[in-house]
Amino acid sequence: MIISDDEKMLELAHLPLKVPVSVPEVFSPLPYVMAGQLLAYHVARIKGYDPAHPRGLRKVTLTR
Repeated sequence: MIISDDEKMLELAHLPLKVPVSVPEVFSPLPYVMAGQLLAYHVARIKGYDPAHPRGLRKVTLTR
């Protein structure tokens, strides 16, 4: 997996994720964070885990 805006690098990847170049600097980490979250989601699904129902989560506390 390659996360980049460089076309030559992306051609080498089995799983290329192109990030936009025109993003303002303050927002530049966001595409990488989203790509990392997608990677974590798909790895969890491949391993047979359900990301919507974590194993260790037993109780949710609601605050008002």
